[in-house]
Amino acid sequence: MLTSKNIKLLTLLKVRGFHIIWLLGFMGAIAVLYHFDIIDIAIPWLPVSVIGTAVAFYVGFKK
Repeated sequence: MLTSKNIKLLTLLKVRGFHIIWLLGFMGAIAVLYHFDIIDIAIPWLPVSVIGTAVAFYVGFKK
């Protein structure tokens, strides 16, 4: 776990670079597949809005 407030970019890439690159590739592949209508993703808005509201309250009232 990185707990320092001043993290340099090179340190972050050394520690988590593989994960960042892997996730960017995965998300890019999903975006390309969706763009060319190979897959169809449908996310209902009600759970997204409820979770977003809960996170907003948590962050807003956090000390």
